[in-house]
Amino acid sequence: MKKVLFIPLILCSFAFAQPKVAVGAIGEEPKPGILKALSSQLTKALVKSGKYTALDRSEAILKQLGKELAYQRSGAVDEQQIREFGHQFGVQYMCIVESSEVMGSFMLEAKLVDVETAEITSIGSTPSDLVNIGDLMAASEEIVSQLLGTSVGAKNNYGNGVFLNKNAQSNPIASKIEEVFKQKVHISEGTCVGGVKATIESDNKPLCSEGMVGITCKANVSLVITQCKGGKKSTLKGSIIGSDKYSEDTATKQMMRRIENADFWDKWIKELEKWSKQ
Repeated sequence: MKKVLFIPLILCSFAFAQPKVAVGAIGEEPKPGILKALSSQLTKALVKSGKYTALDRSEAILKQLGKELAYQRSGAVDEQQIREFGHQFGVQYMCIVESSEVMGSFMLEAKLVDVETAEITSIGSTPSDLVNIGDLMAASEEIVSQLLGTSVGAKNNYGNGVFLNKNAQSNPIASKIEEVFKQKVHISEGTCVGGVKATIESDNKPLCSEGMVGITCKANVSLVITQCKGGKKSTLKGSIIGSDKYSEDTATKQMMRRIENADFWDKWIKELEKWSKQ
């Protein structure tokens, strides 16, 4: 029987007078606090999409949901109930993500409901182990991208998807970029037949130099995109930089920490989106 956990919800409002939506997650989780963290990551992913502005009303909404829904045994929330809650919270849309345990993993299913009509306007789903922050980030971004119809790397966009080609000469820099890449893009498993193949390349070690402000370390990186069936190829360049007043080691560590928010990610993902239309 499905266990139900109601967690704080986040009110979000579309920028530029766009309709407001309340987002929350319920269901099973591997340990307490995971679904709360997932809710937080979903909010970040919605804000990252550029279509929402988050307004935190989590405590008031949690209290209301706990009072209204605690009696339910199945954990399911129907569209009519979602409609009623949406009116209470003053939003035009509600998005509920339900988590169910399946063979040791978890299936996350989200539905976006129009509060006025009680109609489901969009659906998104993804499996996840929900073990670490990487799982939460990947799951939330995939769900949001499906709900918004902009899924990067989803099988519907790329035929057989985006496949990550493990670099035979991988080094700590390339490995870290691959790790972040898998959080930002849905990676398909199996043999690359259709879709595209992505390869991360980087310098084996950063080039460090000393100047007036201290020590600066820089590494050049690139994303190579090729069609699984051969033919077209695209290479995108980028770089990461770290600095410290005295230590080369500290400058290198700072450089590694900056990978997740490096400025080349937007360009890389936009290029993948272009390839989805070819």
